[in-house]
Amino acid sequence: MSTLYYILLFLVSVVVTLGGCALFTNAIEWLGKRLGISEGAVGSVFAAIGTTLPETSIPIIAIFFGESPEEIDVGLGAILGAPFMLSTLVLPILALLVVLYARAGKRTGQFHLNYRDVLTDLTFFMIGYLVALGCAFERSRLIHLIAAGGLICLYIYYMKLKFAPAEAGESGELDPLIFDKTATTPSHLMIAFQALLGLGGLILG
Repeated sequence: MSTLYYILLFLVSVVVTLGGCALFTNAIEWLGKRLGISEGAVGSVFAAIGTTLPETSIPIIAIFFGESPEEIDVGLGAILGAPFMLSTLVLPILALLVVLYARAGKRTGQFHLNYRDVLTDLTFFMIGYLVALGCAFERSRLIHLIAAGGLICLYIYYMKLKFAPAEAGESGELDPLIFDKTATTPSHLMIAFQALLGLGGLILG
């Protein structure tokens, strides 16, 4: 197939992924508000699960369906490389976008950050990432199984902390639900429909 075909396929994939991300994020924000879940839990658990599907699918396909050591190495590299890129490259890009959007008059120059949530997220991330990184240098299957069990327990405890009741005044104004812009409080059915459609776009993209 021609190079032009792959370029077009890539561009379509980007558009579908971004569209799915917009639908999913907007729906998840409303789902969290309707269920009375803290914004930290919505972003760190619900939104994270959906938005990480594209990079999660790569190592799953490479490791479980790959037939060569190179394919498995690609999968392991994606597991270790994706969070490293997010923590080093994406954060400065987000900061730059805040500045650019503020200068364009599309938002304020202030960025409201819940430092307690960020500290919790980064602490759990560093612990989990260091454990996963250590497993890359250890070939013992027993160690890998112990580490996997420990990481699962760590994530369960993390979710327990995140699903604590939301503090008063924590929730801010949300943009209208994309599929129901006229509704002050959209229905659970419409929220679920938009979330599933957005999730499908993320997977398809």
